[in-house]
Amino acid sequence: MSGGRPLVISLSLNLALLGLVSLGVTLLGGCAPRRVEIGAVIDPARVAALHPGQTTRDEVEHLLGAPAGRGRVMLPFQDQPHQAWTYQFARARRAGDGRLHARHGTLLVFFAGETVAGYLWLDSAGE
Repeated sequence: MSGGRPLVISLSLNLALLGLVSLGVTLLGGCAPRRVEIGAVIDPARVAALHPGQTTRDEVEHLLGAPAGRGRVMLPFQDQPHQAWTYQFARARRAGDGRLHARHGTLLVFFAGETVAGYLWLDSAGE
């Protein structure tokens, strides 16, 4: 395989990210602020604007900003690796009653050449 190693997709990364945010909010305890934010929240409407075979890399970057990571992915049904971009966010806040409210999401955008081949969108809010 040329062009580097394949990207290994691990959903446990989301749990680790959420764990870090939760720990940060917990450690804040009674301190202000009571909110932790990592990355920019991904708007589901922008994800819906990604059209496989049509949306270009430049358009993805215009819609979503610069990716948090770039790599390559080789899935069992592919004959060659594709480039993949990752976007992630996490938000957590401690409510006045002490309850923790958290949301996290991950978007993987896969490219074939210069256009989107597909994407994987995971959002703890179910959007």
